Amino acid sequence: MHLGKYRKLITGIIIGLLCTLSAGVLASAPGKAFVSALLDADIAFQFDGQWQVLPEGYTVLTYDNRTYVPARFVAENLGAKVQWDGITKTIRINTVAEPCAECQALQKEKETLEQKVQEQEEKIKALEKEIKELEALGEGETRSPGQPEGNYQKLPLSRVLPDMNISVTGMIKDEHYNIVRVYLEVENKKSTPLQLLHSQTKAIVDGEEYKTWDVRHFTLDQRWYHNIDEEEVESGYIILPALPEDSKEMLLQLTVLHNDADQKTTTVEFAISLDS
Repeated sequence: MHLGKYRKLITGIIIGLLCTLSAGVLASAPGKAFVSALLDADIAFQFDGQWQVLPEGYTVLTYDNRTYVPARFVAENLGAKVQWDGITKTIRINTVAEPCAECQALQKEKETLEQKVQEQEEKIKALEKEIKELEALGEGETRSPGQPEGNYQKLPLSRVLPDMNISVTGMIKDEHYNIVRVYLEVENKKSTPLQLLHSQTKAIVDGEEYKTWDVRHFTLDQRWYHNIDEEEVESGYIILPALPEDSKEMLLQLTVLHNDADQKTTTVEFAISLDS
């Protein structure tokens, strides 16, 4: 018997042998009667071409030229869930809908497209922010002669490079020593050790050049004299000469040494807005 015929059989003639009642209860209950039926152990079951053995405790009945099969056994083999309500004497059979392969593929494609749309929206927001900042700069005062062009932004600022991450986290004017401390954080992402050559730091502020080397009366941060190894993060400060009170923009130029046989250096620039 094909599976399609079983489905029709379920909707019309399945009764559940889910609850065993004593003969006395059956005899006394209204609307119930004893009948003579054949326990047919020769009935075999096949679902989607696969043979299934009737579990122990289940039986098949033949009565009045009809065959009655266990509802739970048949329904569960068809992927449905069966629940017996002893109070209302109700067999509840609920089919479990499995998503088709095409639906799953379309859902995955939808999620991928949604992720791409979200990424593009974030890029658009970042560009809109940059445009507004540039427009605001254009509407403000004219840049000082000799000051390099750039998108000058307030601290903190970060640069992500293939072999390192560098952040300028803050700046403090030390009026007592007549210097400026610029606070940095450097992370090494490669196996080659790095050193920040802090004595070579240079800053162009409103067209004027300021160098760490010009601060001769003050001890430099000793932490930058040591290697920064792979996956290591070093924090410290660099020193610059005092800046004018009305300074607007600073192009900070840091020099990082790749401390191997090649002794290559990398210059990293930060365009910093000094407006309070």
